[in-house]
Amino acid sequence: TVNNFLESNSFEINDNSKLPQLPASAYVNKAMEDNILHSYIMEKLFQAGSYTNNFTVFSEKIMDLALDVFSADAIVFIVNVNPIQVLCKGLIPNNEVSDEFIKICTSDFEELREKRENTTYEIQFYENFIENQLSEFSSYKCIPIFGELFCGTIHLASKEKLNFSDKIDSAIQFFSEKVVLFVEQAIYYKKTSKT
Repeated sequence: TVNNFLESNSFEINDNSKLPQLPASAYVNKAMEDNILHSYIMEKLFQAGSYTNNFTVFSEKIMDLALDVFSADAIVFIVNVNPIQVLCKGLIPNNEVSDEFIKICTSDFEELREKRENTTYEIQFYENFIENQLSEFSSYKCIPIFGELFCGTIHLASKEKLNFSDKIDSAIQFFSEKVVLFVEQAIYYKKTSKT
């Protein structure tokens, strides 16, 4: 069996160390968990995708998905349109912590953006504020959304330390690669609906 093969064959990296020996079932379980999570993300993205012609509903569904999948307490979704949309969920308007978090998010967004002639931000707060007002966030993750052009960023915050560890990097990469298709379409509809 695969377990017997792994147990009987140690692979030497150098004279003093060996690769960690994990049972094959650990690798299979991880692959199955990843597949289940990826399927869940795709299902929710397709549901949100049916609203790309309604930017407000679409954006809220994307934020709800990211909050759920990545166990975040707050999210800021910055969309590279004119004016730049800063969509917030889980934050309290006119709050010192929220204001500081939004500054961090817009700063990270600006670092990724090439064309800087438009610096007008339109900030919107969605309901679902954090029940207990936070004095600070302990974890932060910025997810760039690149398609043919730079579409924007998704910023996650959590009260929990190390909430966005390396363990979820593959899920974040999968999410960012797939969400861009829908965000590009939503941006297109948003731009064309103004004309």
